[in-house]
Amino acid sequence: MDDQEYEVPLDLESKDIVYLDSSLIVHVHKGCFYFIEKRYPPARLSTYEGERSILPRNVFCDDFTYLGSKLAVIASTSERSGANFLVDLEGQPLDPPGTFTRFQRRDGRLTAIGRSHEQVFHPVTEHGDVCENVVLREVHSHIIGGRFYFVTSNRPQKIYTSDGEPVGDPRGYNDQFFLCEKDGRLTIVTKNAGNPGWWIYDEEGNPVKEVKIDARIYLVSTVNGKYFFATEKFFEHCLTDEDGFIITKLPENTTIKEVIPSCDQLVLLGQERIEDPFGADQIEQAYYDQHGNVIARYPEYASTQSPILIGGNYIFVSENPEDISNKIIHLKISSEETCVVASFKRVYALEAIDEHRFYVVGIEEKSNGTFQMAKRVYDVRNIL
Repeated sequence: MDDQEYEVPLDLESKDIVYLDSSLIVHVHKGCFYFIEKRYPPARLSTYEGERSILPRNVFCDDFTYLGSKLAVIASTSERSGANFLVDLEGQPLDPPGTFTRFQRRDGRLTAIGRSHEQVFHPVTEHGDVCENVVLREVHSHIIGGRFYFVTSNRPQKIYTSDGEPVGDPRGYNDQFFLCEKDGRLTIVTKNAGNPGWWIYDEEGNPVKEVKIDARIYLVSTVNGKYFFATEKFFEHCLTDEDGFIITKLPENTTIKEVIPSCDQLVLLGQERIEDPFGADQIEQAYYDQHGNVIARYPEYASTQSPILIGGNYIFVSENPEDISNKIIHLKISSEETCVVASFKRVYALEAIDEHRFYVVGIEEKSNGTFQMAKRVYDVRNIL
């Protein structure tokens, strides 16, 4: 993990900050950042090492993605014909050769491409090879244990590898099911295959363990080799383990959207429906620790980084209530007390380095009204 600090000047004015999310694409990996300003071709790639022009004048860059282990740029021509192609960070074309009209990604990795306007895809392997001889229709991609899997949209839903081989129940699934990871392998949680209640099945479709939960399951996550279930019963939403033990009860009208590992703890992203004074429903999202305590609250659909746990304290990002164009990095010392660590115009990464240090990548406003992309490293021992 790179723990150095970097600064790169940005040619921005204050009015540009309002539209920044649509004109700047940023990628952060192992503490190093890359970004492209999309406003003006030719596309120029900037890193902590400097800036270089990577594409002809009539070409736009749309996003970063991984093709196997290679970091690539998704590009398109100024005609915006709907065709995309891939280039490396030097602007050289990458396999797959030619163009594609659609693509699927998961966890920032390219998993499938389409070469026609129909819902037909060629899967991409975890090594970045395109399986031109395999055709999958109307599929959703998943990454389990580093391997790519595809689930069909039509019922019965079937599961395929990137080689087009079926896995799980060969008859497919008409009931709800979840793809999970256990010891680096695919497992499937479902009510299927004639067994009453919920069961965990291996990749070959064999039952492994019964899930002793008498409630509706709507989300399954595996963290450190253990299964966790978001459940609902009589309008009560809980985080439950595979033996039916309730770990966390969330407030009324709050659903669990995501289970996030944070060191040896869990963080829950919840979404709560609140009735405003006019009788309309408003949605507020909040992060909770595994005991159900609120770490931070955010407005509806606010885009932010997940909290991290450093030295027993949570670090999280919030909007400045006096100026929502500013993002504030907080250190949560106790259930009620927080302190401000820093302020950024935008935050693109919040990651732990070790048990004491973390880094932030974001846009800073300098004292003379100019802006820069910066990476800052903080040590909680110097903050508390």
